[in-house]
Amino acid sequence: MATFVSHGEENSTSLLNTQATTVAVAKQLDGVVLDEAGTKPNTSVIVIGSRVSAKVGSWKKAYDGSVIAANTDGTFGIKFDDGEIVRNCQAVEIQHVYDIGNGISATQPVKSGMLTTYEVSFDDDNSKKTTAGGKNLSLQDRFKAMRRRKLAESKHAYYVRGRGNRSEQRKLMLRKQFISQVKKYIGTPYARKYHEKGTELYDAPIFLDCCALIRRAVNDLAEGFGFLLGRWNQNYQMSTLPDPIEFKDLKPGDLIFYEGTYYPRENKKPPKQSLNLVHVEMFVGGKTGRGTIGSRWQKIGVEEHDDYEFESKTYHSVKHHFRSIDRWLNGECKPTHEFWPINNVTNMAMNKYSMFNAENATHETADGESIEEEGGSKILSVKKRFYCGEGNGWRMIADALIERGDWIQIPFDQGFSQNYHLKWVERRSQIDFANLRCSNQVANHISNNEVITTKKGLMTVLNHLDEEEFIDVSFAPQTFNLSLASERLKFLKSVDPEMPPSAVEPWIMKPIAMNQGRGIKIYKNPKKVYTEILGDQDAQDEDGLIDHWCGSRTFNGFILQKYITNPLLLEGRKFDIRCYCLISECDEEQLKAFYSPGYLRLALEKYSNSDFENQFIHLNNVAIQRGHKDYKAKRDDSIWSVEHFDVYMKENYAGKGKWSVKKFHSEIKRIMSLVVFGASKSLERKKGTFDLLGFDFMVDSELRVKLIEVNTNPALHKNDGAYLKTFFPKLVRETLDIVLEVNNLGGTNDSTQTTGVESSSGADDKLFSLIYDEKKQYAFYGDDSLD
Repeated sequence: MATFVSHGEENSTSLLNTQATTVAVAKQLDGVVLDEAGTKPNTSVIVIGSRVSAKVGSWKKAYDGSVIAANTDGTFGIKFDDGEIVRNCQAVEIQHVYDIGNGISATQPVKSGMLTTYEVSFDDDNSKKTTAGGKNLSLQDRFKAMRRRKLAESKHAYYVRGRGNRSEQRKLMLRKQFISQVKKYIGTPYARKYHEKGTELYDAPIFLDCCALIRRAVNDLAEGFGFLLGRWNQNYQMSTLPDPIEFKDLKPGDLIFYEGTYYPRENKKPPKQSLNLVHVEMFVGGKTGRGTIGSRWQKIGVEEHDDYEFESKTYHSVKHHFRSIDRWLNGECKPTHEFWPINNVTNMAMNKYSMFNAENATHETADGESIEEEGGSKILSVKKRFYCGEGNGWRMIADALIERGDWIQIPFDQGFSQNYHLKWVERRSQIDFANLRCSNQVANHISNNEVITTKKGLMTVLNHLDEEEFIDVSFAPQTFNLSLASERLKFLKSVDPEMPPSAVEPWIMKPIAMNQGRGIKIYKNPKKVYTEILGDQDAQDEDGLIDHWCGSRTFNGFILQKYITNPLLLEGRKFDIRCYCLISECDEEQLKAFYSPGYLRLALEKYSNSDFENQFIHLNNVAIQRGHKDYKAKRDDSIWSVEHFDVYMKENYAGKGKWSVKKFHSEIKRIMSLVVFGASKSLERKKGTFDLLGFDFMVDSELRVKLIEVNTNPALHKNDGAYLKTFFPKLVRETLDIVLEVNNLGGTNDSTQTTGVESSSGADDKLFSLIYDEKKQYAFYGDDSLD
């Protein structure tokens, strides 16, 4: 922890100014005396991505959000967790900085006379590892290590957005998601002032006019589009789509803009429109071939229309402008008129002056070696080189490669070197995907694996299977993404408002992008969540702000999932099953995936359908169970092999004809292959990338298998159970066998890779079996295929 002081009111916010340097490395700035360092002041203590709490203007309390822009006037653009964006938040309105980014945090300034004190600390997760150099690194060296990671993350984010260079499959999938997202707002009213007080529409939690509907749907899918659509209306939106098309060339999802002249209104000037555009709707075609979805009528709101042409009572002399959304689908959002600024908020870009912006950094590796062009390999040594990041089972990975005899390990402190054949690391940002040499390099992550490894991403895949592919997804519990207004509306409609507080209908709340059981809470019933999301209706603004959620922001950043109240119990304890999916190839020509059985994780305490505060009963994560007082004594009994599970089931279900280990494996493989199929059009295709994913399942008392979540970088900790000491090394070796063979880096015979699991241990003693082969149009579906 270091404390820094700013002298005088004029400079009291200088540490939060975009021209200020990150406080931990500045020598002196505006009277702020800091530790010794020579870094020039060129960025802010709050950087793009910082998590903050801010009380803006007349707000009654502070709300959480993420910084998305640092403006030259010292203000910040913040996207709050409910989706609202404030473009010019004053520094003094920021009450707390939870995380400046990758490990720096700061408190609210403390004023004492003419002095303003800031406390800034590093929580460097690598400070405990030799990767960063050791525990005794100086503040400056730790900052340099952190900055290098931030640059890598910035570069990775830029690569994943892939502006102007997206595959047709990816754009088609995004177009379908956009259409689906717009449809989810059908029934949302236009504005509160057009409805009678006390009615359902008056008390609606959100209102959307024509341009707000488009903006909300795009920003709901901001990660896919790669930008946030600005707050301006339909005139701005068409300015970002400057290329006109004919009506006959419209595709579902494209936009129709309406140019018109307002009728005169008594004692009121008509609204000024920069491009004379008065309305916008999304084209869907429909039964008539001319249908649209839009918020057309003030007393109705969002609805589907049979014809894009209509007679308005507000404007006349209408001219239609047809625009493809292809630019948006390609990640491009840039207004072509001077009325609107081109800013970092719109482009989701890091401040160009930031020292954490990868575009400002020289492209070199940790050992000073220049990054080589495709085909210009400098890897001349006889032995193949691998880099394995320290952490999560790295010794097993290193041992499995070294024992082959033709591999040597790159030192930990050369993690940014491009001079490798194989790279296995925890975070995707540690891989330079843009410079991955597809001919002789492989890396252990798909660049955008969040398509399925975040709870939000998995929901999107399941919705696609359900809505577009018409595939039954009842194998997953009902789930709502409370970060999206469309999902909050759906949840509110699903809950009985008269439900008594004593009712037992549990739901489980999970952070969207966390793992290891962190941040999870179980609610006895959904009534409390319902009440908080809806908010205090009596306290709402009578006019009702357009595109502003009127209720509570408490649960933004979380999903809400129906709790399985009838889990199958083993010795009276709840359990889940960790299985593995190896995506061994993910390029333009092939997507190939394998299934491996895993192990069971049992709770240490007996199950009861109550006491939802007791995580040792209800959460099976090893990270949670480690906190139990008896964990060390009972650790081995909390991890079961599938063989152990099979024996137990046969003994307890003998003669009932219910249990079959073959059916158990078959159902998990079927679900896994469907998830891969559902994500296939969204995954970034790059030769040389692979991913070992952890799929978590539960089984209910009717022996139905339920998919819970998918994890990137699944834990490979051998010490979590006796069985894992032999299982994990075998899993790693077989993963490398398949991946290295596919990429011509040496492996086993391919014939051993596609054998099925014939028994609980596997007929040929191999863990992996083929479940998906895009080139052969094969997907495991029980005894059938998805062709």
